[in-house]
Amino acid sequence: HPVPNLVQVMADLMDHASPPVRLTRRTLLDVFLRVKNKKAAIDSPREWAAVAVARLKEALADHLVNGIEYTRVADLPGADKLPPDAKWYDMQQILDEKQLELFAKHIEPVDSAKDKTIYDRIPCDSDIERDFVKALEGRQDVELFVKLPSWFTLETPVGNYQPDWAIVMKQTDDEASPLLYLVSETKDPDWRTTALRFNERRKIKCGARHFGSKQLGEKGALMGVDYKVVSSAGELP
Repeated sequence: HPVPNLVQVMADLMDHASPPVRLTRRTLLDVFLRVKNKKAAIDSPREWAAVAVARLKEALADHLVNGIEYTRVADLPGADKLPPDAKWYDMQQILDEKQLELFAKHIEPVDSAKDKTIYDRIPCDSDIERDFVKALEGRQDVELFVKLPSWFTLETPVGNYQPDWAIVMKQTDDEASPLLYLVSETKDPDWRTTALRFNERRKIKCGARHFGSKQLGEKGALMGVDYKVVSSAGELP
């Protein structure tokens, strides 16, 4: 049987990826020429091309995420001329949010007497999140916490990323200082060593680059915000 054009097969697979990934045919040919075991490509060209494209997509995603840098819109030249639909979020949008996540695993009632959140029920996607809500309610230094609505997303090179929580806390060093805003992602306690999907890890890295994270060593583009990945409220400052 004639061997298909491997470069063309790879290019077609990349064009039909989601999102599409494009490399020049010269680059794809160079990739093939550098492969030591070319017999595998000749024996099973389409299977080989599928594996090669998957590896290329992973490498490109890592390259994009490692090089990403976020800048506050207000710091950009000509920011005053941006269109009115430029992506930004006002706290009032979150405060006015009425939509309840209908397919959450748990709908956790909160203690209205503690006045820690703006809702009377919190959608939780896991037992970790449910325990997180109860622990936040019990902390004296938590002023306000909000489960972020589904439309609150961060654009990254590997797709939109949705943080879980916004939390307002008293500063531990000075009661008169401004409140500390935390955007928090709740994960299993062993999230660093467990098999999170590669794209999930990449999105966490983008979140740290965007908001700034002492935990992950990223400065970020925003002032007064600290992004953390935690498994319990006890891991907050």
